[in-house]
Amino acid sequence: MFPEGNTPKTDPTSGEREIAIEDNRRKPRFGVVMLGDIDSDEFRSLTGAAIRVYVILLTYMGRKTGEAYPKQSSIARIAGVQRETVSRAVQKLVGAGLISVCEKRNRMVYAIETPPSQRQEE
Repeated sequence: MFPEGNTPKTDPTSGEREIAIEDNRRKPRFGVVMLGDIDSDEFRSLTGAAIRVYVILLTYMGRKTGEAYPKQSSIARIAGVQRETVSRAVQKLVGAGLISVCEKRNRMVYAIETPPSQRQEE
């Protein structure tokens, strides 16, 4: 069911399972999301295009920084949608608290966030 070395792992502290997504078209890319993050009202409210954009951002996310820098035109090409659809999907993801977006050196920077309903009170 899962490619070799790509089986879900269980987080020992939370008991949550993680999913790894691989894209072998150019170079291996993996995106990891905890099942608890997608088992949320915020995630269930998303459109199909927004879910595709979220998964694509996961595959671009740097392991050390947690940030992704893809162009919206690249996301659109991979997702098979128009760039305007990507822009609307990003707005929905930001509104749901699943990603944050800022600009650095004239590039859009996307960061994956823990859904608000899953955040621990400090």
